[in-house]
Amino acid sequence: RTRAVQIVVLGLLGYVLYQISFIVGVDHTTSGSAALIMAASPLWTALLSRLAGYERLGALAWLGLALSLVGTGLVVIAGASDVTIGGSLYGNLLMLLASVLWGAYTAYNKSVVHDVSPTGATFFGILVALPILFGIGLWHADAVQWQRVDLWVWAAIVFSGGLSTGLAVAIWNTAVKNVGASNTAVYDNLVPFVALLGGVVLLGEAITWAQITGGLLIIGGLLVMRRARRTPTPPAPEPAAIDRTQ
Repeated sequence: RTRAVQIVVLGLLGYVLYQISFIVGVDHTTSGSAALIMAASPLWTALLSRLAGYERLGALAWLGLALSLVGTGLVVIAGASDVTIGGSLYGNLLMLLASVLWGAYTAYNKSVVHDVSPTGATFFGILVALPILFGIGLWHADAVQWQRVDLWVWAAIVFSGGLSTGLAVAIWNTAVKNVGASNTAVYDNLVPFVALLGGVVLLGEAITWAQITGGLLIIGGLLVMRRARRTPTPPAPEPAAIDRTQ
């Protein structure tokens, strides 16, 4: 019963709350700002893992955490073209919430995939979220301009649902089980570089120096945290046996 409750919580965190915050956030900001803010999710994973008692952070790791937090704040402010509820500040704040939610999902996942297979955890998590997401989608179905939904849109839906949400999360959960939440979360650092490049090449989005500085602070802080992660101390050798036969 405890595992069932945990899987329900994971489904709500990773597939409902996170997905809604992420999708709506991306719609109200640039892909570059979204990627850089999401790059902070590993620090939230580390922080929440520490609060849950899964791992400890030393002074150097806390320094890296502070650097990444400053960088995240800089990206949120610098990427805001206006401060109205419908502007990019709203989108950036939603992306920040999505980053925290994904960090919570990754940290909490560690205690579940210890006993449940990563594929099973992914499947049942999606199963929990499916009726909720279906209901939300049905509520807004009349706003869809179906004549504009072409083959590329359906391809994007299949890619997003089948690969980036389905297969990718199953791989992610497998990594969490094998190497731990924080070690897995570090690989989120690759997201900003791909998204920023895609935003420039595919969407023609501009990148400010403040966003670049914030991104460097985020990545630098995470690298400091990775370096500060203590390796297990090898056990002390047992004392040599004393020969008492003499």
